[in-house]
Amino acid sequence: MEKRKIVISPDFDKQFDAFYDYISKESPQNAEKFVQELQKQMKAIEKNPEAYPPITNFNNITHRYRFKIFMKSFKIVFKVLKKMLVFVGLLHTSQGNMAYQKLRKAKYD
Repeated sequence: MEKRKIVISPDFDKQFDAFYDYISKESPQNAEKFVQELQKQMKAIEKNPEAYPPITNFNNITHRYRFKIFMKSFKIVFKVLKKMLVFVGLLHTSQGNMAYQKLRKAKYD
């Protein structure tokens, strides 16, 4: 099977920066842990994206949008396409449905 192209959306980058800055104000060590854990989880997702549950916060009949919770309170949101794996967003688990709707409308590539 050919490898999917990995795309990281601008929203994902922005959300990562915001979380990183917020965490590093309190604890630079925890910010580094956050980065390492995020990278580890993204690698796991790249290996088998279909292993993760589909998002139910909006109409997702095709189950393209999926998520992975890490460090108990963060959610990696990604979209699985035939030739592409798009990391669309990084959310805190306390964020509501509007945050998910915004990710869905995002354009990438």
